[in-house]
Amino acid sequence: MQFPRGFHTLADEVYKEVKYVPGRFEVHEHHIRVYAGDHDTGGILRARRPARLLDHSILTPELATAIFNARYVNAVPLKRLSEEFLRNDVSIPRQDMAGWMIRIHEYYLGPVHDRMKKELLKSHHLHCDESPFTMPEHGKEYMWVCHSPGGDGGVPVYLYEYPGPRGTDALRELLEGYQGTLVTNGHQVYHTMADEHPDDLKAAGCWAHASADTRRLLRLPVKTGPQPRPRRLRRRQPAGSPPYIMWTTCIKTHQPVRGLRTGKDP
Repeated sequence: MQFPRGFHTLADEVYKEVKYVPGRFEVHEHHIRVYAGDHDTGGILRARRPARLLDHSILTPELATAIFNARYVNAVPLKRLSEEFLRNDVSIPRQDMAGWMIRIHEYYLGPVHDRMKKELLKSHHLHCDESPFTMPEHGKEYMWVCHSPGGDGGVPVYLYEYPGPRGTDALRELLEGYQGTLVTNGHQVYHTMADEHPDDLKAAGCWAHASADTRRLLRLPVKTGPQPRPRRLRRRQPAGSPPYIMWTTCIKTHQPVRGLRTGKDP
């Protein structure tokens, strides 16, 4: 016997395991009362239906959330998602899911986007940038993003828009009616728009971009003539060289400007 003199209980040893519970589908059947007058009088009267996410659709908020998360957070194609649903005996064509996402944007997300843009344009300065990506049907196109840092009673806003091109027309549509300062990279369209509205719009350079560009200059060799590939460069510009002075100036100037990220003047 292991405990000839008796025993007492100690604290339990506790360990944990993680169990995965796959998502499941539930079909909810709703019954709506329908009334008709006796002897064909009074027509037909139906009880009020519960509010639905989309009229005449099987879509529920839970299903919409699952599709939205899979497609736009985890980048799962709708075709693959439709096939996954079918393996659970639920047939939802990808065309239906795409249509649902469009209607949800029109009915719900569109007004939210418009309100965010209205708040964005109140800011006394904006950070803007454009990022390239490839569309199978159209080739290289651009996604634009604008950020207002908040402050002065406002809230920070990040707004993405997809006009497609990178030209001035896209920026005009994005910032129509804006008055303030644009903190951007050196893309010419920002300066073109500022020149078109000199009393309302100012184009300010971005110290982060200026610092990065100047840092690249520091990697250039001092000597002229044919140079090796950049990855093989060993020499750096000396501390007293113009590129080095430019870089240190950018760093010193960028420090107080960081206060603008919170909407406060430096």
